[in-house]
Amino acid sequence: MIKRLISALSTLAVIAVLALTALLVGARFIGLTPYSVLSGSMEPAYSVGDLLYVRKIPAEDIETGMPITFVANEHLVIVTHRVVEVNIRTSTQEPIIDENGKAAMGRDGKPIMQEIPLDEPVCYFRTRGDANPIDDATLVHENNVIGVPVYSIPYIGYFVTMLQTTAGKVMAGCFGMVIVLLMFLPEMLQAVGRCEKEKEEEQSHSEEDEQTPGEDTLICEEKTGDDVVVDEKNAPQGDDVLRTAKDAPQGDDIVIEAAENADRK
Repeated sequence: MIKRLISALSTLAVIAVLALTALLVGARFIGLTPYSVLSGSMEPAYSVGDLLYVRKIPAEDIETGMPITFVANEHLVIVTHRVVEVNIRTSTQEPIIDENGKAAMGRDGKPIMQEIPLDEPVCYFRTRGDANPIDDATLVHENNVIGVPVYSIPYIGYFVTMLQTTAGKVMAGCFGMVIVLLMFLPEMLQAVGRCEKEKEEEQSHSEEDEQTPGEDTLICEEKTGDDVVVDEKNAPQGDDVLRTAKDAPQGDDIVIEAAENADRK
């Protein structure tokens, strides 16, 4: 019963590990990247603890109303918000540089900007979280867009986030060791059981071997004793000796013979 329970637990653990591996690693082979949701800015569409699978798409295919996953700032914070406006720019503004190599300043104290045409149009996206009342402060450059969420799995993000911490990695290592132990524990128990059974058999055989000579010796002694007794009974001694002494012409017979001889004389 215990072996079956251990086998079932090990099977379930292996299935869980394989499923998690497929969710986190296998998805990358089909062009999906998993991300955990850490805040509720996109509720109710995506809740805290959800695991999002993001697929990369061309910037020109992104439309208003689509959620996108992007790099928000220089700290490489990854955010998923919904696009509320798409701006396509064919030019950009840059400050005018004076003869001293510095930005030319206007009367208002601000740099004087100039329009510079771009070789190709560039997309900028204005975003906002579904649960946020206002738009995000900065526009998202198309090069900062990672992709579009394809689907999500509730609660798995908690586990993925935990695995990224030191404690989570230690727990994952311990869990892996437990799985390996559970996989080999039934065979180990069977091997221990076989060893104990072999020891018991060897011990029983040794006890039988020790008992067998003792019985033979006892039988020999009994036989020897019987032989001695038989010999003593059959020996011409004891009663036979007494009988011979009684039958000898002595005692009364000697007296009678002596009297008869006297009368004759």
